[in-house]
Amino acid sequence: MSENIILKAEDLDGYLNETDRDNISRMHSFYDDAISSFRTLAAGESNPSLVKKETDKVIGLYESMGDIMQEITAKEPHLHVYSFETPTIKHGEVSRLIAKLRDARTGNDEFVY
Repeated sequence: MSENIILKAEDLDGYLNETDRDNISRMHSFYDDAISSFRTLAAGESNPSLVKKETDKVIGLYESMGDIMQEITAKEPHLHVYSFETPTIKHGEVSRLIAKLRDARTGNDEFVY
């Protein structure tokens, strides 16, 4: 399994509908806001109140993004995201399994994707 598949944004042309493009745009605006907050954090490290404010903002943005991603994936019947569908207590166990499956030293090509 030495071949990598690399897709570019143009490869999705013709496959995305208006809802898909709206979702991407919506998520992009959240990421832009988060990047802006990260820049503010980097510039204002010595200001504790600014750090607290921007940290809280970033946490809120990522919580909102997670909610939106759950909403988006819930509408796709063939898409299953384990962290959205399994109890939180199982996430560590599943993460360890996925790490094993991704490890090229596993010895079973069908496990490496």
